[in-house]
Amino acid sequence: MILTICDDKEQKKEAVKEALMELCSREDLDLTEKEISGISLFLQKDKEEHLTEEEMKALFLKLSQEQNQITYSFVEGQTTLQVEDILYVESNKHKNWFHTPDATYSIYRKLGDIEQELMDFGFIRIHQSFLVNMRYIAKISSYTLTLTSGEVFSVPKVRYSQVKRKFMKYKGVEFG
Repeated sequence: MILTICDDKEQKKEAVKEALMELCSREDLDLTEKEISGISLFLQKDKEEHLTEEEMKALFLKLSQEQNQITYSFVEGQTTLQVEDILYVESNKHKNWFHTPDATYSIYRKLGDIEQELMDFGFIRIHQSFLVNMRYIAKISSYTLTLTSGEVFSVPKVRYSQVKRKFMKYKGVEFG
């Protein structure tokens, strides 16, 4: 049995570890924690010696890929997307459009809810109707934002300094 905890907050890890032990309702359940690149794996001690370093690396690769996926029930059907493939999300007439390099998916949800789900993945609200993946921002200047794909969006004056500050922080540049 393996349980993955992807949050580095110790209290959450402990709470999940305790919950796992309660759910299994086994007194002999003895868990050990191994950490690989910031991801904690809780392993049953008697199973631990069976995981080789190569198996651990393969497990880490699989887990890291799964952590960057989202699944939505789009109008086009339930689809799982890699978060890094989403260029931006556009809200138009009560429908939100997920734009990727290969396709566009639509869903009836509040953009604010989508924003909450994607903010930890480097997305930023640049406009009432647009949520952009910062990894695809080529530049921000003169109240416009240009994506690496060439698309240009206006950034309202009210949001401009906040958007520019968050983007600079994302890039690791101090903004005064």
